[in-house]
Amino acid sequence: MTLKQLEYFMEVARCLSFSAAAANLFISQSALSRSIAALEAELGALLFLRDRHTVTLTPAGAILAAGLPPLAEDLNRTVDLVKQVKEGMRGRLSLGIEEGLGLPVEVVAAVTYCRASMPFVVFEITAMDGRHLEESLANGRIDFALGYRLDEDAPVAGAGCLELQCCPLCVAAGMKSRLEDAPALSALNRQTFVFPASGAEAMRRWEAFCRANGIAPRRRECPDFATCVNAIELGLGVGLFPASGKAFDSPYVKRVALEQEIAARTLLQWNPASLNPIVGVFVGLIEGDL
Repeated sequence: MTLKQLEYFMEVARCLSFSAAAANLFISQSALSRSIAALEAELGALLFLRDRHTVTLTPAGAILAAGLPPLAEDLNRTVDLVKQVKEGMRGRLSLGIEEGLGLPVEVVAAVTYCRASMPFVVFEITAMDGRHLEESLANGRIDFALGYRLDEDAPVAGAGCLELQCCPLCVAAGMKSRLEDAPALSALNRQTFVFPASGAEAMRRWEAFCRANGIAPRRRECPDFATCVNAIELGLGVGLFPASGKAFDSPYVKRVALEQEIAARTLLQWNPASLNPIVGVFVGLIEGDL
């Protein structure tokens, strides 16, 4: 089966006339008939019913005619993206990353490749809190949002999404904290959790998780992420972050793994309807399709 055979089939299905389709394709009617016959033989199904005056699709032909257009669109889009990469794509790609997260290896590899093969593309990577990350993606101010979710948290509605890694959630505590390594969840009852004011929604989700496990944590709201780090360093509270992240990266803060593993999923999200062609290239690189 070749792309040319499928192209010929679609033209006959559109015209329901071998002579008209052959004229449109600039080939002889006999060559068109041979191509369709070879396609039918390979599929093991009759695609057209023909008599002296009419051509109609068989049920098998109707299924093929309905299924090919979306595949052709995907193929053409992929070919266009490959050509743009080859010819030197130009533009800008903005990536928002949740504060404290490190870049997963897949993202680093894709950015490195793009910077080497597409020197006219400008990449912007900006750290921001979770709420502004979702708002910026929804409003189109950024092309990609890289953040983490607990198992029960849902991605942004209507966004394309790839899970890049899954690791346990950890607690960040001051070096003088009495919180021992691998504490039971019940030990968190005695802790005050610090969150930036913009992370109120994340804090509500964490509180809901704690209540479901019989825990009632205290909370301390800070104006921003940097203030949260200072509060933890001074022993005024503890924080939460994925084990693979770099949140609270300070010589005065220690990482404490919980006895009960709570999965934190790192998600890369984007708008599938984005008109920025570099978005499709970047997603293809992450997924390994290009």
